[in-house]
Amino acid sequence: KESRKYQAILSFKYSPDNKSTQYIVQYHQAFKNDPILGRFKTTFSLAWYPFQFLRVPDFTMFAESCKGIRTVRSDQPKCVEQDRAKSEALVGIFVQAQEASGLSNEQSLEAEFATKASLKIFRTCTNLEDFYQAGFERLGHSVNKWVKSGCSNMDLETIFIGSE
Repeated sequence: KESRKYQAILSFKYSPDNKSTQYIVQYHQAFKNDPILGRFKTTFSLAWYPFQFLRVPDFTMFAESCKGIRTVRSDQPKCVEQDRAKSEALVGIFVQAQEASGLSNEQSLEAEFATKASLKIFRTCTNLEDFYQAGFERLGHSVNKWVKSGCSNMDLETIFIGSE
């Protein structure tokens, strides 16, 4: 049984009133139903804006929990505590849905802050206006490959989920 926990922040292009589009609903449903991605507890990027009026995300706490960073008790040897923290660390990813029309300004900003927080970014892109379920499994395969490789490559990965 797996001892590590999996979490993902999902970044979407929202309507001007921050409402979900049909694309977002279908994408999120596919994410939850995917045999690999379904292991991940998801939150939306908007949840990481500490002050909505500033429109600046803060992914620092999420990133620190993914790296196993935590306070060391004074009565425990530092190396033992750090090793235990890393083994209990979350597998955390930042997933960005780039629709056919491109990223929104907010998504570009989120990607910048996710990079600064040292999060692994998986960006899906498409050439279709509507969500394409058949191409979505490519994201799960890419995430699974990254996890099995030890989560070491932190470069942005772009996954095409459209129709060829």
